[in-house]
Amino acid sequence: YLVESVFFVIELSIEPSSLWDNEAFAVFQFCFWNLSYTLSWSAFYAFMIMRIKNTFNDTQSIYAVRTWVLYLHCINAILAPILIVVAVFNTFVFLILSVIWDILTVIGAAHVIFIFNRSLYLLILSQDDRGTSFTRMQIGMLRTVSTNTVLGGLIMISLAVCAFTQIWGPLFNSFSVRVFLVYLGALLITFGAGLGIFLSFAVNRQLYLCLCRKCDTCVGEHYKRVTRRRKTQSNAPHIQVANQVDDDESIIDD
Repeated sequence: YLVESVFFVIELSIEPSSLWDNEAFAVFQFCFWNLSYTLSWSAFYAFMIMRIKNTFNDTQSIYAVRTWVLYLHCINAILAPILIVVAVFNTFVFLILSVIWDILTVIGAAHVIFIFNRSLYLLILSQDDRGTSFTRMQIGMLRTVSTNTVLGGLIMISLAVCAFTQIWGPLFNSFSVRVFLVYLGALLITFGAGLGIFLSFAVNRQLYLCLCRKCDTCVGEHYKRVTRRRKTQSNAPHIQVANQVDDDESIIDD
């Protein structure tokens, strides 16, 4: 964004001519801009993949994700920046590939967020306890699932919109439109993806609650309702067996 801002300042200082009239500069600017964006996107993608690996796979958890699934996600993250090579030869083909790859990476990132939250949620349900009340550990894990759901949604929405502004923004002929889309993308990355990752750390819990308390409460209550219903259903067979044992004992006493 700093480099792009410098380009904009130069553009304003040399009007009515334009830097983008130079074909070589236009290709360089387009490639540099998209390479920077795809690298940042891949870094976020890799962060989510490593979080699953470190939390479940490296600890030999029964909810560990299959290794080949993580490898597919890694390939998706690695290939995204490499596609910029196509832009050097044909911008139109690169745009088509970028749209396809953006869809794949958005789906992949959403899948990674889903896997992480689902694994944590299954871990909560696997706790061997009776009744519908929650232990201290389960409450902490439910809080983590709620936080990751809220922030994961924030990050995904921000990056999905940002993908459009970053890929198609430089192609507009209007200088003002290019500036608007570039800095809209900057705001989305900073206050969407960047802030979402920053708030996900436990040390920033209070700041997260100040900004997202209503969403966190709503999502947290939903998870608690679903978990209580699941626990009630799973405890039903035990209650039925206990009642049957009591009836058998009563018959024997009679």
